[in-house]
Amino acid sequence: MQTEIELRYMKLKDKVRKMLEAQKAYFRSNHDKQKLMIAKSLEKEVTELVDPKPKAQAEIDWLGQ
Repeated sequence: MQTEIELRYMKLKDKVRKMLEAQKAYFRSNHDKQKLMIAKSLEKEVTELVDPKPKAQAEIDWLGQ
């Protein structure tokens, strides 16, 4: 049985792999804006996994969208 830490690591590893693939696809595409948006979105998700915002701040950010 995997521990919570192992599961978090696997989730982070998977998200980072997807982010790197998206970044490579963006640079291979002559800077396609759609691919850039995907890469930035994944980068934001990785940042949140590495350094999560406090719950109250996350709710404020969500309301501001």
